[in-house]
Amino acid sequence: MSSVNIAKNMKEIHPDWIWLFKQGAFFHVYEKDAIIILYFFSYQIKTLDDNMQNCGFPKKSINKVIARLEREKVNYIVLDVKNENDVQEKITMEI
Repeated sequence: MSSVNIAKNMKEIHPDWIWLFKQGAFFHVYEKDAIIILYFFSYQIKTLDDNMQNCGFPKKSINKVIARLEREKVNYIVLDVKNENDVQEKITMEI
């Protein structure tokens, strides 16, 4: 299953969480999550073939991204797509 399909399925389960998909040396976020990451970090957004928006950043930036999400009290989940969709980190922030 592609990360785009996984993203669609996971957003149905937790629509208000940011899903960070680890794929090799990069993390990817999709749709509304990509807009939020764009707002916080000014990373570029691409439109994929199926008109889904995507934003990617190198894995060396993950600590910076997570720190900002936690500071902004944004719920997030880190999912390793290549490792059988292993959830590496799941944070719920109380507002």
